[in-house]
Amino acid sequence: MDKIYSRFTLESFKKAAIAALLFGDIALFTYIYLKFSNKEAYHQSLKVVLKAMPEMEGQLPADFAQQLYSLMVNSLITMLALAMIYHIFVYYLWSKKNKGLSRGYIAVYAWTAGPLCSLSGLISLPKNTLNGLLFLAIGLSYLFVALGLSQFPEPKSTREKSVK
Repeated sequence: MDKIYSRFTLESFKKAAIAALLFGDIALFTYIYLKFSNKEAYHQSLKVVLKAMPEMEGQLPADFAQQLYSLMVNSLITMLALAMIYHIFVYYLWSKKNKGLSRGYIAVYAWTAGPLCSLSGLISLPKNTLNGLLFLAIGLSYLFVALGLSQFPEPKSTREKSVK
């Protein structure tokens, strides 16, 4: 691993790390969107709920299912967009302002998402090769960042400023 990271300066590592983080975020958020906005799965879930509560079926408006689905999808898009905006803001603070808190957030995020996405990829490989490979790629990109953060410690002057 040292051989890989020796090719980077701190600034070039930050650029590569942010690209890896953005790749992981976009891929993960796209997967989440596609998984939870599946209209067929939604309708099947609604049928299960209505089967368990048969008294509700006659009381609901005709377009209830469509309105609820639209609300769910809009909420999902809003949540994912806010998470992406927050991550972009954190990445900006780390790259331009050298904020220690943003570096800490990125470290925790990368050390959490890297192993979990990699493990998810390995587990899903036999059932769904494409999803497994996608999650392995996401996990490896986060692990690249997590391991690289230990190779490129925060400059001393930045640490002293953040303590004051």
